[in-house]
Amino acid sequence: MAISITKDLGRSERAGGASDSSPAGNALQEAGKPSPQPAVPAKEDLSLLFQAISQLSPKCQQVFLLSRVRQMTYTEIAQHCGISVKMVEIYITQALTICLKKAGRA
Repeated sequence: MAISITKDLGRSERAGGASDSSPAGNALQEAGKPSPQPAVPAKEDLSLLFQAISQLSPKCQQVFLLSRVRQMTYTEIAQHCGISVKMVEIYITQALTICLKKAGRA
């Protein structure tokens, strides 16, 4: 979720591409740009996500971020943290439940 929101924000900031000084080119370029309105809800979602992550226990935060940000497998996370794969699954479930509740989607 964090990665998705972050990618959405990055895309909206990088939108536009090459510049074309003709009026038609400018109109096409403007039409291809996302409106600034979606960026506000995305930033609010990101803020809610950070609040949700801050409510997690330190180990749960670590496991969640290793999974979602570093894109490590559950086995890799278990080895890295010295816990079982089952415990990784439990932490991920807890983190996702809290994040979804905070976002109002559960």
